[in-house]
Amino acid sequence: MNQTRKDTIYWQQYLTFRRVTTRVFKDYIGSVTGVMAGSINSRFGEKPIRERRNIGSGYGEIAYLGDAYQMSIDRLSELQDLIDKFNAAKPADQKAAMEEIVNFLADDYRQITLAAHKRMDIIVGALLMLGEATVYNKDAAITSGQTNNKLLEITLPFNFIKPKSGDVVVDGKN
Repeated sequence: MNQTRKDTIYWQQYLTFRRVTTRVFKDYIGSVTGVMAGSINSRFGEKPIRERRNIGSGYGEIAYLGDAYQMSIDRLSELQDLIDKFNAAKPADQKAAMEEIVNFLADDYRQITLAAHKRMDIIVGALLMLGEATVYNKDAAITSGQTNNKLLEITLPFNFIKPKSGDVVVDGKN
């Protein structure tokens, strides 16, 4: 099984994570104030900002990804046939039967391990480009028939400036 370009995990280029052993965790949240450059030799020059912001704490929960990666009955039956073939094979033929089982499961394992990372790639990309992202719960929409399947909406406090037609200058003309 070779890794393809689509298997690349991108969100780790922008964020880091801390492993937790349970789905619920406590974290600390705060804001950082930019420091203004001050003069070191001017008596009346600008003074640097020396303000400390409060740090708060909060509890978070790791999102449940749902049941989309459970094997279908047909696929489980096919896997059972391969296992039966392995069990019935002579010791000399068991290696080939085992390779069939591994090849059968390799793509499922690849998809399962990459699914959460790919969802995070979509969220980080939306946050970087738009300053907001929405996490959808596809499984809830399928099982309950709901059309509003939003699990979480994230909005970053960015100040976007939208240019007006008069702000754009091309060859000295508006």
